[in-house]
Amino acid sequence: MHETINRRNALRSAVGLAGSMLLLSSRASPAFSNEIVAPENPTGIVLGTPCESRGRHPAIFASLRRHLEVHGTEGSASQACPYCQCRLTVTRK
Repeated sequence: MHETINRRNALRSAVGLAGSMLLLSSRASPAFSNEIVAPENPTGIVLGTPCESRGRHPAIFASLRRHLEVHGTEGSASQACPYCQCRLTVTRK
């Protein structure tokens, strides 16, 4: 009933043991940690309102309005904000 140990089984055992030890000893990487930023903190102000604080949305809205006026089309035009990916839409009737 003794099973002989061949090279394949020995390697599987070693890899399995190393993987188990790695999983048991691992901890969260600090690169992927989350931090809570207070809203009154300067960083919190910038992160909380990335577009409004820099005046980007009004400029994009103005550009969309000009586009509709120049082309004389009725309907709507939309564009994603390049900073926060908000979908901005202007409608002309």
